[in-house]
Amino acid sequence: MRRIMWACLPLLLVAMAPGAPFLPSVTTGSLTLDPQFHTISVRAGFSSSNEATGNGATVEYRQPGQVTWRTAPAPFIDTRTTINGMTNWAANEARTKIFGLTPGTTYEVRVTFSGTVTGTNPLTGTVTTRSDPPPAPIPTAGPTKT
Repeated sequence: MRRIMWACLPLLLVAMAPGAPFLPSVTTGSLTLDPQFHTISVRAGFSSSNEATGNGATVEYRQPGQVTWRTAPAPFIDTRTTINGMTNWAANEARTKIFGLTPGTTYEVRVTFSGTVTGTNPLTGTVTTRSDPPPAPIPTAGPTKT
């Protein structure tokens, strides 16, 4: 761990030096919320130069009317244009999943980008987790008597 910190020190010093280049800007895009029974998948799109180096995002959620926002797991900031030679359909997205939710409950979700950001910030949306009953079990054929 200490080796990694010392290896990053020159980068930090360059970033702090007078005349150092600015962080590339991130332009926010769309917010996609995919609810399940106990989870919500969050996908927040953005466009950026230089692979969004130095930028990040925070995802928060709450039930409408609540004052306090709860922090979701840290999102993965995906800037890869290709993966194993194939086009990355999810390039330029911040992605995470919110766990431990109550079925049939409405939640507000907020994604706030940090760093040099342009566009709508934060991105917000409202979604209700699924509450439809699970399908009935499929009867299985029991042993037959002959």
